[in-house]
Amino acid sequence: MKFKIVVIAALSIFLLSCAKERKKPAEGSNQSNNATIPIIREGNYTVNVDSSTIKWTGKEITTDSHYGTLGLKQGAVEVSTAGIVSGNVVVDMNSIQCLDMTGRGKTKLEGHLRSDDFFGVQSFPEAALSFTSLSAETSGEIHFTGDLTIKNITHPITFSGLIHQSGNNYSATINFSFDRTLYDVKYRSGKYFKDLGDKLILDDIDISAKIAVY
Repeated sequence: MKFKIVVIAALSIFLLSCAKERKKPAEGSNQSNNATIPIIREGNYTVNVDSSTIKWTGKEITTDSHYGTLGLKQGAVEVSTAGIVSGNVVVDMNSIQCLDMTGRGKTKLEGHLRSDDFFGVQSFPEAALSFTSLSAETSGEIHFTGDLTIKNITHPITFSGLIHQSGNNYSATINFSFDRTLYDVKYRSGKYFKDLGDKLILDDIDISAKIAVY
């Protein structure tokens, strides 16, 4: 599913990979005045696509659901002198996989998700998430606003990410949902089709991502 993600990634929080100390937000910046902001070194950073993961979950009106993964194609982040984090994450929509099925069923569903009924990956091979930080909490959670682009359709989105450190390595986990119908993915949506019964597919798609940076 096109999440030209966050991704992108999907995902930007990753940059926090450089957070090593904390300071109060600069006066006049767009950071929250009642939270301690992690210091992120000024500079440009790259998303480690091999160490990052994106999981999607789609649900039907019944208890049925499917989940799988998407691969990141690339991602870049810039940290300004004021500590503002901004960037873009690109998702490879051709990489979409379903992990709760095997064999012919898996192949059929993955092909359907790539088709024009869903994400039309032949015409729209990438999805993207652009973002800018708004505020941070002392817990390490950072709040972002940005734009999610799928099938060349862009809508604003807000999300948060929690930063993790393991030795000298950093990553961020983010979770959010988006309404697929805003991006012209209308297959078996109750907004556009009547009398679907238990065949109705919910409009919201859940995204859970782990993003690493260097």
